[in-house]
Amino acid sequence: MEADVLILPISVVEAYVGQSNLWEPSSAINRTDADVSLYFLSPNRIYSSTPIDDPWFSLRMDIGGEATGYVPFYRSDHWVGVLGCVDQYQVCSVTNPTVCTRFGGRSQMNDFIKQIELTPAEHETAMHLGYATTLIGTGDYVRIQGTNALMAREKLHGTHQIVLPNNQWHIEVSSFMAVSLARLQQVVVEYATASNSVHSGMELRGNLSDTQQRFCVNQKVRHSGENTSFSLLGMTIILVCGAVIIILSLVIDTLGDWLQGKVGTSPRQFQWRMNEKLQLQRLAYEAAGKGDWSAATDIVPVILAGHNQILGALGDEEDEEVDEEDEKVVMQRKHSISEGSTTNGNMQATTQDPEEEFAIQPPPSRSPSLSRRSNRTPPLT
Repeated sequence: MEADVLILPISVVEAYVGQSNLWEPSSAINRTDADVSLYFLSPNRIYSSTPIDDPWFSLRMDIGGEATGYVPFYRSDHWVGVLGCVDQYQVCSVTNPTVCTRFGGRSQMNDFIKQIELTPAEHETAMHLGYATTLIGTGDYVRIQGTNALMAREKLHGTHQIVLPNNQWHIEVSSFMAVSLARLQQVVVEYATASNSVHSGMELRGNLSDTQQRFCVNQKVRHSGENTSFSLLGMTIILVCGAVIIILSLVIDTLGDWLQGKVGTSPRQFQWRMNEKLQLQRLAYEAAGKGDWSAATDIVPVILAGHNQILGALGDEEDEEVDEEDEKVVMQRKHSISEGSTTNGNMQATTQDPEEEFAIQPPPSRSPSLSRRSNRTPPLT
C-alpha cells in the first residue's frame, strides 16, 4: 500500500465558486457556474513494456537500450500529469419536470432552490440534497482515498504498468462520479436511519417543522437490522395457493371417481379397469372357485369377509392334489408298458401301446390356477 502511494501519488486542489479558496483558477479555466478541481498524478518510476497514449497516464519515452538488450521499456514523458474537472448541480421538480434550477456550484444551490416554485415536500427534499452536495464532491473522494481511488492501480504490478486504454482518464473520472453518487444515496439514507458517525452521548436537537417530521418518518429505506419488511399480499397468495394444491392432491382421486360415477362409465373406461392386474387375479380365483368378491367393476376388487385366507389354503390343498394325480399317472404308465412287452416282444410295440393307453385314460382335469404343474412330463421307467 505505502509503496503504491510513493510510486503513483495523486493529489487534488479545489476552487468552489462564490467562496474563498486556497487557490484561484486562472481565467482560462475559471468558471462562475461550477466548482473547479485539478488532479495531479506523478508516475515516478513506473514503466511499461508497451507505450501508453492516454493523456493523463502517458508513458511514451523509450528507455530501452544496451543495458536491457534493446528490449523496449517506456516511462512517462512528463513529471506530473494534470487533469481538470468541473462539478455542477441542478434540482428539478418531480411534479413539474420543466421547473429546474440553473446549473451551478454546490454553494449556489440553496439560493437557486429558493428561486423556483416547489411544493413544501419538494422544497424540504431539495434543501436536504443541497446540504448533501457539500459531502459528495469528486475531489472529496480522491482527497480521502488517494491512490486507492485510481482504477489503473488494479493493473499495476510493482513499478510495471500493464497496458491501459487511450481513454483511461475517462474511466477514472466516471469512477469518481459513481462513488460520489453512491455517497449521495448514503447521506439520504442516514437522514432516516441516523448517521453512523454520531457517537454515544451525542444528541442532535432542533425545531423541526411538520414537513421535516413527515420527511423523516415517511422515508422508506432498506434496512438489514432487527426489522424485516415483507409483502403480506404475496405471503397470503403463497399460503392460500399452497393449501389448495395440497388439499386437491389428497382428494383428486376420490373426486375423479365421483365425477365418473355421475357421468357414467364408458366402454373404454370399463375395459381399462377390467385389464388391471388385480382384476385379472380376481378372475383367476373365481375360475378356481375360491372366494366371493365384490367391487368387480372397480379398479381394486375386495374379497368378502370369511374368505381372506384362501391364498394359503389354496396352495397347500392344490399341491397335495397334484402330487396324487402325478402318482396315478406314473402307475398307469408302468402298467401299460408291462402289458405291451408280453404281447409283442419288441420296443416299438411297448412304446406305442402305452401312448394309446395313456390317451384313453387321461388324468383328471386340473384347475387353471395349477397350469404350472400340468406341464410337467411324467417320469419314464
